[in-house]
Amino acid sequence: MNKEIYVGKDPEKMVISAAVEVQGKFKTVALPELGNVPASVSRLMPAAGKSHCRIEVQPDGSMLIENMNPANATYVNGNEIVKKRVAGDAKVELGVDRFPLDLNAVLSSVSSVLPASIA
Repeated sequence: MNKEIYVGKDPEKMVISAAVEVQGKFKTVALPELGNVPASVSRLMPAAGKSHCRIEVQPDGSMLIENMNPANATYVNGNEIVKKRVAGDAKVELGVDRFPLDLNAVLSSVSSVLPASIA
């Protein structure tokens, strides 16, 4: 998989969701329920270029996570980041409330909406 994955709070369902572009259209999938999503997590509106963070997955499986909204923080292993290379077991938290984000759940959920040719 060599994809950009956008992560944020679904503005209608108020759950954490991930979106990936497939053939020019965004496919969005809700992540496994983790509890109430705090207001400090940015909304996910990929068509408008809005999300809390973006995860770039490289062909070799490495990942780069980037905070997309300077008003809301993203943390990796306890440190606030702007952009950082991460492993799948990294502890990622969103917003000042430090809402947990499971990178493996993100990858698994997104893979379920990708065509087999690019998953």
